[in-house]
Amino acid sequence: MTDFTQHETQLLTRLQRDLPRVPRPFVEIGDELGLSEAEVLMTTQALLDDGFIRELSGLFDTRGLGYDSVLVAADYLTERLDCAAAIISNHPGISHNYAREGHAFNLWFTLALPPDSRLGLQRTLAILARVTGARRMIPLPALRTFKLTVNLDLGVESVPTVTQAAVQATALPGPEDITLIRLLQEPFPIAPEPYTVLAERAGMSPDACFDGVQQLYERGYLRRLAAVLRHRKVGFTANGMGTWDVPDDRVEEVGKHFAQAKEVSHCYERPRAEGWPYNLFTMVHARTREECFAILTRLATEVGLPIPSALYSTKEYKKARVKYYADALREWEAAHGDW
Repeated sequence: MTDFTQHETQLLTRLQRDLPRVPRPFVEIGDELGLSEAEVLMTTQALLDDGFIRELSGLFDTRGLGYDSVLVAADYLTERLDCAAAIISNHPGISHNYAREGHAFNLWFTLALPPDSRLGLQRTLAILARVTGARRMIPLPALRTFKLTVNLDLGVESVPTVTQAAVQATALPGPEDITLIRLLQEPFPIAPEPYTVLAERAGMSPDACFDGVQQLYERGYLRRLAAVLRHRKVGFTANGMGTWDVPDDRVEEVGKHFAQAKEVSHCYERPRAEGWPYNLFTMVHARTREECFAILTRLATEVGLPIPSALYSTKEYKKARVKYYADALREWEAAHGDW
């Protein structure tokens, strides 16, 4: 693992959380950590340049934007896996695509489609299954979300915890919202006045840009502006997807309990399916598989359930945020609509 300085570790931890919702966020981060604004900017840029931070940009509520999303489990012959994964990763709506071991379903990916998709989830998955030669492919949509926050624990106790109440979107974004959403999907400016830089790109005033971004939060579209780290590069070389068979009348209790564990980044209730008896999913990130197993074992003991089946990622085929309101999806659907 890379030996980070204390300031680097503090920044990597803090930047995974929502940036302060002020015109000069890096000043406020510096105040929290005892650093100058210049130190925050310089160190953040260096961590980006060196590849420890994958990206710093907007994280949006997929459903709040009107998109349909689903986790998909697929079963492939081992010799077909790489080719199938490449075809699937080429779809613009795929954000995550991993080979996992521990079950016959050996490829796991997430797909998101906009409300005006010509094909929809069911038809898109049928096309992908057919062209890739999947032996089986099952959609596992989230029925309930108990936790969705990736904050890798780098062992810093002194970084303030920043939380904001989640907002449920009640309407689809308008044209001005979409302009800002597109803008915030690009790298966030590492600059003293980032909203001035964004405003120049969008052709609006800095005040209008800042106020518009705050409205994205208030309307439930934007979850946070934050950094996503390269897990393996910062030392988290293992991630285990714990799959639990929880009695239906205990799902809420157990899901809420798991959501409190700092090692759990995602916790969802999902439907069971034929050959798939599990209804609760927890994603755990750790430095080794042994640590993942120990965490899952502890969680099982805490709630009085058997140790879950764990699927470990063996290959990352794709990890990229979906580009909302992009032309690439329309082009893909036009090319595959007759399949």
